[in-house]
Amino acid sequence: MEVGVRVLAERWNESTPATQVGSAYLVFTAIDEGGKPRSVPPVVPETDQDRRRYQEAQIRRTHRLARRRAIKDLRAARPAE
Repeated sequence: MEVGVRVLAERWNESTPATQVGSAYLVFTAIDEGGKPRSVPPVVPETDQDRRRYQEAQIRRTHRLARRRAIKDLRAARPAE
């Protein structure tokens, strides 16, 4: 599961609008009692916005896994230090 997070900062002594100071996507994995990843029911996007966000998440996942594979391959090809 991927969750988008936006971090806002507000001045305590002024009534100005909040300013976005950070954002991130957090990825969570469901685990069983033994600590192993487990399957969960799939997410079914219902609105156009949900479908767009779901597709964007799939793209981020594909890129994240490709990056992970490339790093793993690079480390395997390099001699032990």
